[in-house]
Amino acid sequence: MSAGSLPCSNAIILEHPPFTVRVVGRKLNRLLTVINTDTKVKFTYDYMGRRHKKVVYERSGGSWSPVQTNLFVYDGWNPIQETVISSSGTVTNWYVWGLDLSGEWH
Repeated sequence: MSAGSLPCSNAIILEHPPFTVRVVGRKLNRLLTVINTDTKVKFTYDYMGRRHKKVVYERSGGSWSPVQTNLFVYDGWNPIQETVISSSGTVTNWYVWGLDLSGEWH
């Protein structure tokens, strides 16, 4: 079995009272969806396996409604921008990478 074809389960139930979380779908060891009673979070990845989108849903009646979307931009493997879109507006977070005090690149 190759590393790219690890066995994946359709659903994993994680119980830690008072919370029960259902993890639905994993692909290549990447988390795709997490669901609890009234919140669902879906993740999507680019061709390099970097998370490029996270969408948070809330249960409204019998259906799920998106309440927040996070979009990620990378420089190589380093995240450099996160845009958070919600009903209260759009916020952009920037991440800076460089030399730390020891002189190493981070």
